[in-house]
Amino acid sequence: MPTKRAIFVFGFSLILLVGAWASKLVLLYFAFSACMGLIILSYIFSKFLLFNLELKREMPAQAYEGELISIQIKLRSRVAFLDQSMEIEDLFTASGPHHTPKTIYLNGISRGKIQFSYQEFCYKRGRYKIGPFKAKIFDPLGLFYMRKEIYVYSDLTVYPSIFLVHNLPFILGHLAPRFGEQTTRISGNYEEFYGIREYQQEDGWRRIHWRSTARTSALMVKHFEQSSQWKATLVLDCFKANSIGFGKNNTFEYAIKIIASLTKYLMYKNASFGFLANTKNHLRININKGKNHYYKILDKLASIDAEGLINVHTLLAKYQWLLPESSSLIIASNNFDQSLLKFLNYLKIQKNIGIIPIVLNSASFAVDKPEKEVFSQKIRHIKNTFNQISSQVYVINCNDDLKMHFMR
Repeated sequence: MPTKRAIFVFGFSLILLVGAWASKLVLLYFAFSACMGLIILSYIFSKFLLFNLELKREMPAQAYEGELISIQIKLRSRVAFLDQSMEIEDLFTASGPHHTPKTIYLNGISRGKIQFSYQEFCYKRGRYKIGPFKAKIFDPLGLFYMRKEIYVYSDLTVYPSIFLVHNLPFILGHLAPRFGEQTTRISGNYEEFYGIREYQQEDGWRRIHWRSTARTSALMVKHFEQSSQWKATLVLDCFKANSIGFGKNNTFEYAIKIIASLTKYLMYKNASFGFLANTKNHLRININKGKNHYYKILDKLASIDAEGLINVHTLLAKYQWLLPESSSLIIASNNFDQSLLKFLNYLKIQKNIGIIPIVLNSASFAVDKPEKEVFSQKIRHIKNTFNQISSQVYVINCNDDLKMHFMR
């Protein structure tokens, strides 16, 4: 495409042509020919520059929702003996709905190689292909510019955001004799002292071992291990009809953040945990433990959607054989109907399973929110509904600070 400078040169050459025709001066014909030759050579050279342009992108393959990541671009031009100017536009598909592509302006490139970086905000969980590049390059005289899409793509997996869980009660279902002892509902940390280790983000200040900290000049904490084998199954409600809200302020998106954060907590506690979700094809990850198992679940949560065709009750009835006796069952949903409540009570009695319901309050995610008094009554009703099933129920509202629910 011609620039304003090219249009000016072309207009000037036409004036020279008219002057040469009127005056019959050979010198003006030479000047006209030189201007036109300059325009043609600039056009050809700009095509040549674009053809010899290479772009590479280096960036992390994984990130978390809400994280700011750095992206490095490496540019190489085989024509390095002339100054060049260009614009590079990179399409970052993991950005928010009103995001405009990042455009970088480069002037006076004469070394043949250059690298630069920029930062982008990962708006929402998911799997993305970052790219392509759109290049706009000018010839050295600035008479023409050429556009080209450079199909260089990078894969990016954005995990759901994780908040810090300070405590999750270890709950068993009911009283039952076992090996001459009484097994009862147990809540709290239920841990034994194991040793001293370095401080991690998940640790609270109360666990700091000050004597070791002073001796090593680094924060050290008292390390505890579970005194019994804690097994838990996390259930995410993906039933399409139960998803209420818009964008990130959606019951389903909140449930994913909670499940992801509790999974990390269970991994940190050295517990064994599995995952169930009523997606179209019924997602099932058997109980296991460790960091790799945690990332296996997290990877699924990055791209899971609310397209399920069956409710949670049907899912649990089908896979109840996967639920170990004397384990915990953590369910995140906004619809605990009577059939599900009865089935949960059955699991509690028959298999000594402790139920930890996480209830997404649908009223708070609706467009027309109820009045404050009605809203409070709704929350009380939810808690009263679970009195016979669990000693601990979490009621989650839109715009809640999720971390505060799991502080105690």
